[in-house]
Parts: sequence; C-alpha cells; structure tokens
Amino acid sequence: MDEQYREIENDYPPVPPPTNPTPVIWFLVVINGMALSLLGMCAGFFWLCMLVDCLRLPQTAKDKLGWAAAILVFNVPGAMSYFFLRRTVRIEAN
Repeated sequence: MDEQYREIENDYPPVPPPTNPTPVIWFLVVINGMALSLLGMCAGFFWLCMLVDCLRLPQTAKDKLGWAAAILVFNVPGAMSYFFLRRTVRIEAN
C-alpha cells in the first residue's frame, strides 16, 4: 500500500522554493506607518485647534463646557462635529 502512495507522490512536479518578498513587505510597512503617523499628527493638530477655538470663542459657559467635554471625550469626531456645527457662529464672531 505504501508503494502506491509513493508512486502517486512522485507523479507531481517538485514545488519550487518560495521567493523572498521581505523587502517589498517591509517597504509597504514603512510607507504605511509613515502615512498613518502623518494622518495621526494632522488629526491631533486639528483636535487641539478645535479645543483652543472652543475655549477662546465667546459663548455661554454652559455651551463652552459642553463643547469642550464633547471634544475631549470624542476626540477627532467631537472636534469635527464642533467644526461643522459651530462654523457659522465662528464666522459671525470674526
């Protein structure tokens, strides 16, 4: 019985050795890491700018506290909602 399996195994062509994709993978990892780092720095800068704008804009203390808490708790989505929802107030204040 073992001889039959050996004959079947020998009928298949040999498997070629795998190529080395390591340099390509490392290049993609490095580029991806740099892009994500840049995106994170931009998002952090935007978040900080919106927090400072919220604290500097003349508004009631209740609004200021609510928006500051939303920006602090929800980070970038909170800053984006502040940017889009309070944009007319910021334009009118300037």
